[in-house]
Amino acid sequence: MLKFVKLGTIFVVFLPYNLTFIFLIHFYFMNTTTVPTFIPQEKLFNLPIRSIVQLCRILVGVLFIISGLIKSNDTIGFGYKLEEYFEVFGADLGGSESFLGGIMEFFHQYAWEQAFFICVIEVVLGIMLLLGTYIRFVSWSMLLMILFFTALTWYSWTYNKVTDCGCFGDALKLTPKQSFMKDIYLTVMISIIFLGQKAIRPLFPTIIGFLLVLLAIAANIYFPYYTHNHLPVKDFRPYAIGNNWIEKLNDDIDIQSMSYFVYQNKATKDSISFAQTDTASMNKVTMREKDKWQWLRTKDEILKPAKPTSIVNFNLTHVGTNKEISMEVLLDPNYTFLLVEYDLDKANTAVQPAINEFAKQVQAKGARFIALTASANQVPAFVAKHKSTFEYYSMDEKALKTIVRGNPGLVLIKNATAVDMWHWNDFPTFASLKYDVTPKEPVYWVVDNNVPKLSQEDRPKAKDIYIQNQTIGAFDVVDAEGTSYNAEMMSDTSGFFIVVDEVANMDSMSTAYSNAIIAGLSQLNMYVVGITNRPLAEANANNTLQTDFYLSDAQTMATLQKSNVGILMIKNGQLQRAWKVNKNWEAENSKILPTWEEIKTQYHLNAVTE
Repeated sequence: MLKFVKLGTIFVVFLPYNLTFIFLIHFYFMNTTTVPTFIPQEKLFNLPIRSIVQLCRILVGVLFIISGLIKSNDTIGFGYKLEEYFEVFGADLGGSESFLGGIMEFFHQYAWEQAFFICVIEVVLGIMLLLGTYIRFVSWSMLLMILFFTALTWYSWTYNKVTDCGCFGDALKLTPKQSFMKDIYLTVMISIIFLGQKAIRPLFPTIIGFLLVLLAIAANIYFPYYTHNHLPVKDFRPYAIGNNWIEKLNDDIDIQSMSYFVYQNKATKDSISFAQTDTASMNKVTMREKDKWQWLRTKDEILKPAKPTSIVNFNLTHVGTNKEISMEVLLDPNYTFLLVEYDLDKANTAVQPAINEFAKQVQAKGARFIALTASANQVPAFVAKHKSTFEYYSMDEKALKTIVRGNPGLVLIKNATAVDMWHWNDFPTFASLKYDVTPKEPVYWVVDNNVPKLSQEDRPKAKDIYIQNQTIGAFDVVDAEGTSYNAEMMSDTSGFFIVVDEVANMDSMSTAYSNAIIAGLSQLNMYVVGITNRPLAEANANNTLQTDFYLSDAQTMATLQKSNVGILMIKNGQLQRAWKVNKNWEAENSKILPTWEEIKTQYHLNAVTE
């Protein structure tokens, strides 16, 4: 029933459009030698009317060209937007079980082809309008298009469907209401062009105009075809090269509104409205003249609408272990390669051997290479078939489609900033890389891998807060005899420290995990000690760890590790990594604790000679 109500509403609202359009079509075919116009012939070429027509011609032509070129620059993204429209309207029309819903499902399969066609037509029509060639065809085509899109944006606005029309791609986001109003203005201007066609004269002779139109068609077929098979020439997405992803994860804006009070004069019935911050008016109606005024209502006015973050759903979860590494990847100061294959069933498989070879060479240099997909269930079979040697992580499909326009596509990031991107058609060889991807910087302290949310005042300092080397000053570590080992520990090139506050409160998980690290380090003859701020005699009496304890001060302990048990990795006095392993933290976060083998591999730990 709701479907028929919506369809009926659309018909009623656009009845004037329909009647006018039917009349114009009838007039056109009944008198093909005369251009349909409601403007009297003697007035058509008056300067004011001609100027209005020419102004509308320029504005509409330029707008069509700009809008078409922006979408042509990213036809894959525009295709995704059309898919969203077809999914929404298909559901509203009864789904695949209904006739109309089936048509929407059919259109959904060919979304990119339609996106390609719309982009070409939009730009070519804009060029033809500016040239003044084939003006009858142009005005009819534009009128048809704008009536269709006006109905579409009205429907989206009225029923809160697709919240971004995609009219200007990712370059300019419009709300459904803004899109509808934009189409209303365009409808008015195109109607003026349609009714004043005779005031438009070609800029060039017919044959030159014809050749220019052919050239425009050829160029605007090539451009979207190129961007579809490579990457957008100009990237407007939040993941674009040069953008810091942490900043884009925190660039939302809270809604700004103001409440207004409306009071009515009891005698005159006049009403006044004032902002809640207007204390003078409030004192007048509630104190000095409270007998004269009565409250009517309070109304809220939005001064500035809320803006969501540019990047959403950036959560990397290991396929298999469910380990979350979002912040670990973003805060890595070394190069990280992200292979994006949002749908493994649709991914290009011919390039997989080249991907495997590239990944092996990247990993041989010690750099991180991981794959991101929304097809977690297909990963085991896909890896087995293509013999992939890298780990797969699950991520939101829409986010993956936004990161890079390619399936697969490759992204290189460093310090949360996109450095480079490649479409699968342009997949690089290791020899062609212009980056030395060998890790050169220590890994930063990342305890919580959840994507951070910064307060409004801290957002300008995002890099300083989340991307920084933490250098430890005075460690103040001494043995039972009071001998200091600060200098020795701070100059060590690969120190591991088990930090324990109360040894007696260590749970079995903390003990087992810590001893596994100690055992691995011992096999490599690497330096590992226990640190506590409790009396050493007490610590050693209750010690279940396979290491000796040294004494440190409470302030240093609190600075280094905010948990009862933790493991620190320090190199040349710089804190490279910290893991919490206390019992209160186990239930929620134990999944992100790496195994000893993972630590050994990630930090390239090798045996040292004593």
